[in-house]
Amino acid sequence: MGVMSCNRKGCNNIMCDRHSNNYGYICNECFDELVRQRLIYMNVKSFMDVAKVCDNNPGFDYEVYYDKIFQKGE
Repeated sequence: MGVMSCNRKGCNNIMCDRHSNNYGYICNECFDELVRQRLIYMNVKSFMDVAKVCDNNPGFDYEVYYDKIFQKGE
């Protein structure tokens, strides 16, 4: 296996062994997050386009993160 980087926005993990013809590579961390969150209201493409949550980053802005998922009506 070569160096296959995760195609999720904001993820720097490499050596991914899961692949989708539609979405590219996904690392185990992102895959586990996708499964754990059971993102019922969000499709896989949206999940891949939303930047990875960094729990070890105390400055991570969860409001901005969730605002990308749940957009306000006009």
